[in-house]
Amino acid sequence: MTRRPRGCVLGACGLFALVALLGLLVAEGFVRYIVARGGSLETPNATNFQNACTTEGGFWDLKPDIHEMRVESHTSAGENVALQPFTLSTNAWATRGAKLPVAATTRILAIGDSTTFGLGMNDDETWPALLERNLSAA
Repeated sequence: MTRRPRGCVLGACGLFALVALLGLLVAEGFVRYIVARGGSLETPNATNFQNACTTEGGFWDLKPDIHEMRVESHTSAGENVALQPFTLSTNAWATRGAKLPVAATTRILAIGDSTTFGLGMNDDETWPALLERNLSAA
């Protein structure tokens, strides 16, 4: 059984590490180039939260009658921030949730911040939706 000289093994490991490092540097350069040009590495059907907002309003001024928009990111301080993907629906009043009932029913308006809105949560997972479901079942 012949043994390879120790320097040969270390040289092969060093060469492998150098090639791996160069590959990572090229990949990072590619990502930086795409992002700097305003590109995105998101999936084509991914939607930024700002697409659900009106242009004249602020961050939380939603467009009315959105039906199950898949949201995967939002823009904060000029940077695109990934979110846990969720679906977003708004009604005619541009509030989150399903269509408003036509019949005269008692309604409760939940006012609050992103916790009330349920940023990152599906429509049926927000606490106002859970409250509505529990009150309807009672």
